Amino acid sequence: MNAWAVAAGSILLAIAPAAYLLVRSSNLVDWYVAMQWAGTLGVLMLLCLAQVLGRPGFIDLALALALVDYVSGLLFITVIERWL
Repeated sequence: MNAWAVAAGSILLAIAPAAYLLVRSSNLVDWYVAMQWAGTLGVLMLLCLAQVLGRPGFIDLALALALVDYVSGLLFITVIERWL
């Protein structure tokens, strides 16, 4: 087990507060922050896993997730704000 695997495990643990916030909160801003936080940590986890497993394709996947995460956050806020 190397440092990249430890970092990936730590990032997995850091997603737990975002999941808790998504489940327990009813505030739109909390949902947005939790969604962005989980997306950012997902990108970091994919980058760590690319190093651990030696698969450079995961880096491309992390880049695509980063771009989709930004756009989906803006779309989420727009749709939910109109709905509520």
